[in-house]
Amino acid sequence: NLLTSLGGTDKVSPTDFAMSVHNTVAGAITISSGQKLPVSVVTALDATFPQALFEVAAMLQTYKRVLLVDYDSEIPAPFSAFVNQPLLPFPYATGLLLTAGNELRLSARLICEDEVSKPVSSWPPALHAAAVSVGREASYEFAASGLIWTLTGKAAP
Repeated sequence: NLLTSLGGTDKVSPTDFAMSVHNTVAGAITISSGQKLPVSVVTALDATFPQALFEVAAMLQTYKRVLLVDYDSEIPAPFSAFVNQPLLPFPYATGLLLTAGNELRLSARLICEDEVSKPVSSWPPALHAAAVSVGREASYEFAASGLIWTLTGKAAP
């Protein structure tokens, strides 16, 4: 709505403007619940999940637990020509309550020019991270932003 209003002759709605910021939902939840909680919102196209894990690692230097929520939905029409649609054909959300420790490790390396690209899973990295964190998968690799990311966890039982 905001882009349509800006491109036309209509006045811009204050609500449309306020809801256009990517951290609106997180802020609204803390305000409506009356909780004064630190919130961080990360968006980095196909590397959003690994970048969010870096943010969690930084937050765990101060806090005992961090809730990482990964979600995605269909890209609105004005933007769909510029970015890839999400992996799933429907909106999803995954929540991971993370604590400090070494049960989950993330590493990255550059993709070599002659390297065959990794097959893309039909599931988001957050779901694989959940499986790795409970030992259902030993590791998970995915390509994002010119890097091969490897998520490893504790050994499966």
